[in-house]
Amino acid sequence: MSHNNNLNISNLRHHVDRLQQMLNDWEELNEVITSSTEDVSNADNDSLLNDHQILEAMQGACDEFSRDLRTVKINMLPSNEYNIEMSNGDQLSCAICINDFLSKEIIRTLPCNHRFHVECIDKWLQSNSTCPMCRARVIHE
Repeated sequence: MSHNNNLNISNLRHHVDRLQQMLNDWEELNEVITSSTEDVSNADNDSLLNDHQILEAMQGACDEFSRDLRTVKINMLPSNEYNIEMSNGDQLSCAICINDFLSKEIIRTLPCNHRFHVECIDKWLQSNSTCPMCRARVIHE
């Protein structure tokens, strides 16, 4: 496993721990809300504002976790050094940047067998789940 994947796994573990703590806080908050039968006081209003901040923090942590998980999935796609002598001539350029592949450039091959520069396709897959050429699903949510 590469050093980059180890860092991504470490980040994911950190996010899972943060999400677990936030889930525990949310469950405690839910118990307080459902067991409360009193009128809402000023102190309760302050507590609800704090609870809103907790929810915003949870949303941020979930978004960050989702980005990191997507990055791990992208990095798991095969990549290799392009070798023009080994190429069968079917795809000689990256359809994203329109530049020809050069020997020794790192390219990524999607499950549909379309190939792209790693930098190009990784950026694409951060905001899209499909191949830019044939629209085959690459990242499964």
